[in-house]
Amino acid sequence: MRWIPPAIDRPAAWAARALALAALAALAVPLAAQPWYMYDAVGTWKPWKMQLSSGARAAAKATPAELKAFEGELLKFSEIWKRAPGVAEPRGFSVEVWGHLSGAAAVPAGAPRAARPPIAGGVTFAAFPIFEYERDGTRVRADTGETELLTFMVNDISGAVIGRPGPEPWRGVEHDIIFPFVQKGERGGFPFHEEIVVMTKRTAPLYLPVNLEEAWTMQVKVSKKEVAEAAEVVGRFQQNLDKHLDPAERASRQAEYQRNSRDMPDPAAYLRQMSEVEAVTEKSLRSELAPGSSSVVRLRTTEKELAAAEAALAALAPEQRAAEACFVTDATRVEGRLRPGPANARCQALVRPNTGFFDPSLPRSAPQIAILWDATRCFERKAEREKWDRNQTVRRVAGCEANKALIATWDRDAILAWLW
Repeated sequence: MRWIPPAIDRPAAWAARALALAALAALAVPLAAQPWYMYDAVGTWKPWKMQLSSGARAAAKATPAELKAFEGELLKFSEIWKRAPGVAEPRGFSVEVWGHLSGAAAVPAGAPRAARPPIAGGVTFAAFPIFEYERDGTRVRADTGETELLTFMVNDISGAVIGRPGPEPWRGVEHDIIFPFVQKGERGGFPFHEEIVVMTKRTAPLYLPVNLEEAWTMQVKVSKKEVAEAAEVVGRFQQNLDKHLDPAERASRQAEYQRNSRDMPDPAAYLRQMSEVEAVTEKSLRSELAPGSSSVVRLRTTEKELAAAEAALAALAPEQRAAEACFVTDATRVEGRLRPGPANARCQALVRPNTGFFDPSLPRSAPQIAILWDATRCFERKAEREKWDRNQTVRRVAGCEANKALIATWDRDAILAWLW
């Protein structure tokens, strides 16, 4: 698939989870060992870490001073967490906090670009349970392993963070169009949008609507690509048939069969078999080019869809071209995929990240927005809750319980004061 979000991809957050798991291996904790969870044990806040890969440094296009200043801002954010009553003095768990830079931005050709984008990255909160396990007859204390993470993306409003990938049929073409997350209330004193919690003082919108002209233009682009791909398949079958029927090619194959037959136990039987192969090959290739074959039907279908999309684009009145577009997810025909807004249960709004969201006059290291990514993990997602509920000791102190305690008791005003 070729859908490309305009900035960091979600695996950056998954990499943080991998780092947490790697700590377990580093301490050589036997995975099969029976742990004794110590939910009254006094935990610690471990030293700050910052991941600065060479690729992320290059993508940031920032000076060493700017990178240092950005790291300082992430550290300030984490210091606010340390003062949250729910996790300030951890018991039964220890806390690790680390920051990272966002990876390279993949911006589709023609997509809007920020004039002076801020440095983007993130910071992760991880509450690891304190436990003991037996090694060589001795009980060993540890506070590592696997836990549920809270990852906050800072200055990152890429499509992969603030929305869902756009229409499924469009994912074979590069673009920056997404489905937005809709606000559902608040969490921790900040707006909660389906899967993310948004913290910012800026009033600019996160999303810009895609109008009908842009949407139909995208559909035409998608349909042209589908026609080209289908035509390529049919063209390959035609080339193979032409080659198979070419007299010179046929003579070359027959000469090879004759040479090969000399080494066969029954040359005549071998030549009959090759004659049958020739006939079967020709029949198979002709069947792939028949009007009812899947490849030809696909080509004709995509050609009709392209014509329908081009007609729909050409038929738009001036006022329709500027109307906000929505995508009908259950449409069975191309001409029914796009409608003017407003969006509803059947027609999802089409938007793109607002590259003009940030104030370019501020330092590039200034945190202008922080987004709690995957904010439903310890709340709405039943499967995740049940996973941790099976271990009552862990549930009571670490992982999701600590995450929820942080969100419930952090200083909202301090976070807003930290934001620029």
